[in-house]
Amino acid sequence: MVPVIQEVQELHGIKAKDCYRFYTDIRRRKNHSRTYFLDRMQEKLNDKMRKDDELKRMRR
Repeated sequence: MVPVIQEVQELHGIKAKDCYRFYTDIRRRKNHSRTYFLDRMQEKLNDKMRKDDELKRMRR
């Protein structure tokens, strides 16, 4: 888990002092999706790529 946390910290320019507490907090979530923010980010990124692909096809 530590390599993943280090990568996320570097990507976002943050430093988490207690990454295991964050992980435990995520595991305790009772929502429909424990990884809501990651799921949303993935959805938005895929939407953007689909739109860009469509624009590229239309320009041809």
